[in-house]
Amino acid sequence: MKEQHFSLPQEHSDYEELVYLRKILLLRLIHVLFAFGVSCLILFVETVYEFTESRIYLTVGFKVSLIPIAIILFKVDRVGGSLVLSLIFGILFTLGLGAMLGSLFSVCWKPVTAFVLLSAFVTVHFALFLYAAFEKDVYNVTKGLLWVLELSIVNFIIQIFYFRAERFYLLIIAFMFGMFGAFSVYHAKMISQGKFRVIPRERYVLGALSVYIDFTLIKLFIIQKCCKKRKEDEEQSTLIKE
Repeated sequence: MKEQHFSLPQEHSDYEELVYLRKILLLRLIHVLFAFGVSCLILFVETVYEFTESRIYLTVGFKVSLIPIAIILFKVDRVGGSLVLSLIFGILFTLGLGAMLGSLFSVCWKPVTAFVLLSAFVTVHFALFLYAAFEKDVYNVTKGLLWVLELSIVNFIIQIFYFRAERFYLLIIAFMFGMFGAFSVYHAKMISQGKFRVIPRERYVLGALSVYIDFTLIKLFIIQKCCKKRKEDEEQSTLIKE
């Protein structure tokens, strides 16, 4: 594969660049609003109906359904993308993979299993990311990660506050997002200097998926801890009343 550099064409006018940026910003706003809407819907269901552990798996199913939307739309500025197609794909993912994950986690979701799975996915993610960095192929990897973060950051924060996470977890999350933000600023500067080349699609899709799964597992871990604490608080308040 020939080495390509990410740069705008020489004849690219200021007006065309403005239209291009507006298109990207609009699509990213749609992603955030969609993620926000899905989160509100899930939280509404969990509030109206009795909260059970099985609904955590339903939540994971919805979050996983956002993965194909990220895959299709995070590279829209290069190949174009269909929002309708990605939404249909997302619904199919919710029905299929969401059900599979629900049955899987209901059988094997124990603290030790959670720790092993979380460690494995985090390791895979950083291995892929470091491999890309050493190859100087970080442009599309980072781009994929940032688009996936845009899809998940809103519902991630909403759910953390909804489940009354402890400050320790919030500090970890803030640090992670801060790290990605700092890297994205540095990376934008490198791209503007044409120092990174475009990489094969498979590698940056894998990187995006791995980090998304990292966040999903971290979310599950936090939710489980918070649910346990909430149940203990309820039991304690019941005992006090008695």
